[in-house]
Amino acid sequence: MILQCVEMINDLKANIKVDYDEICKAIPEFSRHPLLEFMKMRVVVNSSYFACATPAGKDLCLVPYADFFHPSLSCDAAWDYDTKRKGYVVKARGSIAEGSEVTSFQNVNFRLRSSLAASPTRGTCSPTA
Repeated sequence: MILQCVEMINDLKANIKVDYDEICKAIPEFSRHPLLEFMKMRVVVNSSYFACATPAGKDLCLVPYADFFHPSLSCDAAWDYDTKRKGYVVKARGSIAEGSEVTSFQNVNFRLRSSLAASPTRGTCSPTA
């Protein structure tokens, strides 16, 4: 298991370096940003995006409020794209007491996510009607 994790990390680092080199080739002035800085920022973004259902189909999205939810298999809130509101909405699945932690289910495969192909199409725990 540890060797698999090390392999995944090394693969991710190699993929990020390929991206960095391609960006620097296309935009030479980008090289003023060190590779390590680029890696850190890429990991921050990589850990914060979701695969989302949008009017145009499945896409990768940054949904800042979804990052606030603690992931849990027994979630009490779900989020999804609302075409009428043209944005993402969070819906409680039932009563949530004031001051309680709000949880949402996010079933993400790290290997897929790190290669820009996240698993869920929404905050997978479906809202109640």
